[in-house]
Amino acid sequence: MKPKPRFHRHRKLCGLIACITLLCGTSLLAFEPNEWRQTQMLNVPAPGLVRVNLPAATLNAAQPGLEDLRIVDTAGNQVPYLIERLAPHPESMLRPKEFRSTIEAGATRLILETGTTAPIAGVSLETPASQFVKAVQVEGSHNGANWKKLAAGEPIFQEPVPFTGAQLHRPRSAAPAETLPITIKSRDDSLGVTRLALDLGAANLTVASLRIDTGEPLFTRTVTLAVPEIAGDDIRERTLGEAAVYRVSVDGRSEARLDIPIEQQIHARELLLLIRNQDSPPLSISAVHGDRRLVRLIFFAHEPGHYSLLSGNDQCTAPRYDLSALSEQLKNAAAMEVEPSSLAPKPKYKAPEALAALSLTGAKIDIAKWKFRKPVSVSSARSGRFRFFSNEHPYRARSS
Repeated sequence: MKPKPRFHRHRKLCGLIACITLLCGTSLLAFEPNEWRQTQMLNVPAPGLVRVNLPAATLNAAQPGLEDLRIVDTAGNQVPYLIERLAPHPESMLRPKEFRSTIEAGATRLILETGTTAPIAGVSLETPASQFVKAVQVEGSHNGANWKKLAAGEPIFQEPVPFTGAQLHRPRSAAPAETLPITIKSRDDSLGVTRLALDLGAANLTVASLRIDTGEPLFTRTVTLAVPEIAGDDIRERTLGEAAVYRVSVDGRSEARLDIPIEQQIHARELLLLIRNQDSPPLSISAVHGDRRLVRLIFFAHEPGHYSLLSGNDQCTAPRYDLSALSEQLKNAAAMEVEPSSLAPKPKYKAPEALAALSLTGAKIDIAKWKFRKPVSVSSARSGRFRFFSNEHPYRARSS
C-alpha cells in the first residue's frame, strides 16, 4: 500500500471548500457594491485558501458583528468567507479534594490536596478579610513528604488572616494577540477615585487586557472597567468587570500584578478605568497599554487577482454562507496570508435615501373627522413625488 502524502487531507479540504464556494457563488443574491462606504484591496497571488488578519481600522468601519463585510472578486461577484475570532479558552475552576488551615510560629499554613493530575495555573484563597497585603511561599508535593518550593515572598504584615477555602485554577489555552495603542484622554481625581478616559483608537475591538504603567513601589488597588452608553436622554456607565492591581517591593524583592484582564468586545472607542484609592493618595500613572485579540477572515480564491474587501454599510444584514459548517476544519488549515491595503472610500458610493426604508403607501385613514377638504387633480400619466401649495385660508375651503 502506498503511503498517503501529508497534504492529502489539505487537498481534500480545499476541494470541498472550492465546491461549496462555487455553489454559493451561483446562488448569491445580487448586491450593489456602491452601497458600501469603504473598500480595501486584497492582492491574492495564487488560487487557494486565503487568510486575512482584519486591521483595527476595518473593525472600526464595519458593524459591531461584522455583518456588512463583503469580499468581491475580479468579476464583481461575492465570495463566501468565514470569520474567525481568536480567543483563549477560559480558565476552569476546581475545588481541592482537601483543604486544611493552621497557624504555626506566627505563619498561616494552608495544605491543599488537589485531587487531580492536571496542571494547576494558580490558587484563589477564600477569606472574610476585605483588605490585607501578605507575601506567601508556595510549595508542592506528590507524596505529602517531599516538598518543592514553587514560589516565595517576604512577609509584609504579621497579623494572621483567616482562610476558609480555596479554588484551583486550571490553565487556559493561549491565543495570539496584537498590541493595542491606547491614549489617556483625560484624568480626574476626586472622592477617592481616579477616573481615566482611555481612547482605544477604534471601535468594535476585542480587548484582551490592559496594563497600567506606574512607578509606585508599594500599593494595592481595586479597579473597575466601564463603557459609557446612551440610555434615553441620559449617559450612563455599564460596568464590564473588576480586578485588583498591586506591587510589593521590599528588601530588593518585587512582586506585581499590573494586568487587568478583559476578554470582551468593546463596541465603543472609549473605555473608562476607575481606580479606587479610598484614603490613599492617587497613583502616578504614566501610561496604559493594551492587547487585542485577532479577528481573521478566511475565503477560497478560485483564481489570483485583486479582490476587494467592502465595509461600512449600516443597513445590510449578515450573509449566510455554507462555509460556517467547516469552521472547525478551517481553524488550523494552511492558507495564504494576505494583508489588506489601507481603508479607502469608494468613489462611487451612493448614500441611501433618508426614507428608503419607509413604504410609499400609507395606512388607511378615516377622513370623516376632517371638517374641510379640497380636491386635487393629478394626471394619471405622471408618477413620482408631488408638492402641494395652497394660498387659501383653510376656513375658506369648501365644506364637506
